[in-house]
Amino acid sequence: MQKKILSFGEIVWDIFENKKILGGAPFNFARFSRKFGADAYILSAVGKDENGAEVFNFMVREGMPSDFVQELEGEETGKVLVKIENNAPSYEICSPAAWDKIEITPQAVEFAARSNAIAFGTLAQRSDVSRQNLFKIIRSASKKCLKVFDANLRQNFYSKEIITSSLEIANILKINEEELPVISQMFSICGSQTECARKIFKMFNLNYLVLTRGADGHIIVCEDREITGKSKAEKIVDTVGAGDAFTARFVFEILNGKTAEEASDAAAISAAKVCAKEL
Repeated sequence: MQKKILSFGEIVWDIFENKKILGGAPFNFARFSRKFGADAYILSAVGKDENGAEVFNFMVREGMPSDFVQELEGEETGKVLVKIENNAPSYEICSPAAWDKIEITPQAVEFAARSNAIAFGTLAQRSDVSRQNLFKIIRSASKKCLKVFDANLRQNFYSKEIITSSLEIANILKINEEELPVISQMFSICGSQTECARKIFKMFNLNYLVLTRGADGHIIVCEDREITGKSKAEKIVDTVGAGDAFTARFVFEILNGKTAEEASDAAAISAAKVCAKEL
């Protein structure tokens, strides 16, 4: 049976000097989950503006349902201003944005109640409105539903309170090698990467902790073991979205009964395809 997945959070346009690219971790998670075969939706909001219209056009082309994407009058579609200086990008996440005011509908609540997984992060929790509605959605889910927390720490739009409350309801935590020391320091945890990951895993009674490490591969912490895997990327055009693809594929495979080893191996392959811009 096709698994149902709901992703909650931001839809943003990354605005470069000469181009713009549609993204946002929750949006990417939903898009990749659908490509892998899940019945995946994103619950978000865009402005009633040109960028918002282009979001809907993109979703039509990609075959993504927009049932739970609200179009808000007087709000601006999310943007991230990207500047490249000395070959290094810097980002400014614009505020406020339409996804700061995500509302829930009876239809979204009903879908959440039937979902096999709900994914969320920290960025959409920067506003009280979206944060409160996220937790309402999660409370409507069944106990069997996997709650997937992709920390996705950005600028100063997170806090120990947000991370703690998110981890307390999560079954799966996804972090990268830059985020691990930040969260470890918050909770006075020290040690190697694997030791810190294991301590966070135990502290919050998780099912899985997924640590992506770029070219160094990944570590998956399970109840009885740690799984270390290598990167599958042989051709790297752009790494943007690779982590989102990894998370989406890992969750998809776990929902379909695969072992953590099988799921992480498939996830690494999908992440490599994104790096090569083949997915």
